[in-house]
Amino acid sequence: MKKYLLLTLPILLAACAPHSDLRSWMEQTKQNAINSVPKPKPVEPPVYMPYEPPEFFGLNAFDGSRLNLARSEDLGPNAPDFQRPREILEGFGLDRVEYVGSWEKAGQRHGYVKVDDHVYTVRAGNYMGTDFGVVTEITPDKIVLDETIQNAEGEWIHRPAEVPLSVK
Repeated sequence: MKKYLLLTLPILLAACAPHSDLRSWMEQTKQNAINSVPKPKPVEPPVYMPYEPPEFFGLNAFDGSRLNLARSEDLGPNAPDFQRPREILEGFGLDRVEYVGSWEKAGQRHGYVKVDDHVYTVRAGNYMGTDFGVVTEITPDKIVLDETIQNAEGEWIHRPAEVPLSVK
């Protein structure tokens, strides 16, 4: 055991010896170190180009003149009569209306339409659908309507519509 102690003693003493190369490196690093942090250069804000919207070639959905046209007294020659009382079938869209049959009496054809398990009788001149549709013709296989709708410019126009016979 004494042999091992005698062998390790010189190693321990060598570890405690002055390290002149380490000390000189530390001194050199201290001298080369920067004593203060340089102030950052002022950053110039980026130059933004002003936004210019692209040229528009169409109908403007946010144009208030369309709304004023709809509120004006003169709605045009095709405008529906807003003063007349609404009929029952005007409360349902044509997608909910089923044409289930017809019959003819005294040369005039009447049609049966079904909405939500209720059957209604219609004839030419009755109103049906949410777009001011007037029944113009009833045939054995369809009901023909003339609807009055507003186009994109706010003008009232007519368009044809049909309710085909429901076959189940």
